[in-house]
Amino acid sequence: MLEELPAALSYPCRGHAVVIIAVFAVLFWIGSSSPLGLVAAIIAVSWPMKYAYHVLERTAHGRFQPPPMTVELVNPLSQQPLKHLLLLLAAFALCYWSEVLLGRWASATLFTLILLLQPAIAAQIALDDDLLMALDPTALLGLVRACGRDYAIVTAVPLLLGVAIYLAAGHLAPALTFALMLYAVIATFHLTGRLLYRHRDALGFEPDLAPERDESERRHRQRAEINRVLDEAYRAASSNRSRDAMATLEAGLKRQGDRVEDHIYVHGQLLDWPMPEPALRHGQVLITRLVRARRLAEALEVYERCLSLSQEFRVEEAGQVLPIARLAHTLGKTELASHVLKGFAARFPDHPDGGAVLRLESELSQRR
Repeated sequence: MLEELPAALSYPCRGHAVVIIAVFAVLFWIGSSSPLGLVAAIIAVSWPMKYAYHVLERTAHGRFQPPPMTVELVNPLSQQPLKHLLLLLAAFALCYWSEVLLGRWASATLFTLILLLQPAIAAQIALDDDLLMALDPTALLGLVRACGRDYAIVTAVPLLLGVAIYLAAGHLAPALTFALMLYAVIATFHLTGRLLYRHRDALGFEPDLAPERDESERRHRQRAEINRVLDEAYRAASSNRSRDAMATLEAGLKRQGDRVEDHIYVHGQLLDWPMPEPALRHGQVLITRLVRARRLAEALEVYERCLSLSQEFRVEEAGQVLPIARLAHTLGKTELASHVLKGFAARFPDHPDGGAVLRLESELSQRR
């Protein structure tokens, strides 16, 4: 969460947020120096709180740009800030009576706990708009537990900002102090939204924008397209048009990004086809891709699968023979390593790996 602090603290200074802070600071200044002061003061305090809750909701759903102030936000039926205010008043009353009945330390402890739970309370009100959930200690503590130490960071930020504003207030104009307070509120609510988005899996929360879900849906669409291409290629292969089948597979895989993982999936499907030639042809392509990616263990596995289809299968690229054979030798698969090397000198008479191949063949023959 620490790495997100710079973005969270700069959030109120960007886009619509900084304009809203400036506008409501001016309204506060008007409210403190004109007959219309009460109306302006109420607007200057209540509307920014509605905006802050809107920021929290949007951020929790994966939207990290400051939103504009819309008509919906000033709707009097939107009572999230009022619910939070009622909870605070009830909490202060509880602290007062706890001091009367149990003493100052009990009251101070309760006040500290309530203060530390404010981000959790705001989160419950923003996401569920349910006053009872915001009053449920198990729900609040469950949110704190799910977020772990990141919750402590989110709690510390408004406390530190509050102390800084308090120390600076005596040297600033009231309107500027109020602007700094709005900055702290918006930054805190945005940071709380980032907290919820970051721990969405632990909280069981499904945001509107989730990279992992979007990626899963994208991969699902890609896999469906690859399966369609496989069906088309199978029809061609069943009609003894192997070249057309391979061309269809190659074009389809390139359209989907030509990823190694997709090639691995396709090869697994080709192995189940009744005709071996497509799997053998694609096996050459896949082995080349895997060796270039230095995934030799997977390349050796593909080689073994192709060998089970045809004992005549050989690696076509000379530079790939020795790395695969050495891995098979290292794994104790002597016969397999010998098969990989078989006929290398005849197939690639002038290749620079020829000497190393002869030495490895000699070593393998001694082990038999």
